[in-house]
Amino acid sequence: MSTPIAIVYSDLHLEKYKQHNEGNRRVNNAIDVIRETRLKASKLGNLVSLFLGDLYHKEQALTNDILELTLPYLSKYFKSPKHRTIAISGNHDQSRQNLIGNESPSYVKTLSQVFDGFECIDFQSLEFIKGFHLHGVPYITHDLGLIDWINKIKLGKGKNILMLHTTMPGAKDTDNREIQAHLELNEFNKAISRFDLVLCGHIHKPTMYKVDKTTVVQVGAPQQQRLTDKNCKMGYWIIYDDLKVEFVHLKKYPVFREIEDPKFKTNSSDFWVIKPKPKAVKVKVELDRNKFSSTTNKTELAKNYVKQKGINEKKKKQALINVLKKVE
Repeated sequence: MSTPIAIVYSDLHLEKYKQHNEGNRRVNNAIDVIRETRLKASKLGNLVSLFLGDLYHKEQALTNDILELTLPYLSKYFKSPKHRTIAISGNHDQSRQNLIGNESPSYVKTLSQVFDGFECIDFQSLEFIKGFHLHGVPYITHDLGLIDWINKIKLGKGKNILMLHTTMPGAKDTDNREIQAHLELNEFNKAISRFDLVLCGHIHKPTMYKVDKTTVVQVGAPQQQRLTDKNCKMGYWIIYDDLKVEFVHLKKYPVFREIEDPKFKTNSSDFWVIKPKPKAVKVKVELDRNKFSSTTNKTELAKNYVKQKGINEKKKKQALINVLKKVE
């Protein structure tokens, strides 16, 4: 029987959003994801948590408001080394271009120096439990040198798990739209096939597939953040010691719902969005006046008239012809 070894989540995007954030509920819900996954990890035997990047949303600067709302809780959940969270940096964690040999400052790296239970493994490898090795590669701007770096990673004895934050070739977002990737499919698949399991943050739709014998997990976001997420089930993953993975849908958080009229809104806490009314299309019918004159053949006059009016019934057309023929 397989045993769980880690909890995986990604793309929290902590931010004091202007919409659907009454009472800071969106911030609170995102923080609650950390609490929820930490609680699950504890129940399953104090598992390690793996975070795949994009902790905060605004990469350039954090406001006093968002720091006030989040830092006390991050301290609570990340302070103890007994409850480990191992992370890599996403693009929203970085303030400028992130390149191999010229790395950007990162929220994840900075907080790993503050909280003992929060570890950053950007461009690093470690054996997080006996026989299981993690290899962390943060978001790299335009994926420059990513394939070469992956190919140079030295694998450990046992099972090897690659942690990425990028757009994998063929990745689809929550609206099933394929996202353009910088990586070439065959090169990427060849590079990752050396690993037993690949975990990837960045794209918000949770997905799992196989590349040869390698299991690939697009971790996705834990809860809906945009209207395009409206039909997507979101949550976190559990990894087992045989490297099988299980997706856990977090049903407790609000989802986006599109409605045509505010009166259809219920009292639920979901994010209600009113569909914009379609613009009326004015169809201008230009009549060919040359075909409507006193000398026009009565049959042709009737045919032209019913055509312009969109009348298709033969009986009506014939009735009009008969009436016109009676007119002297």
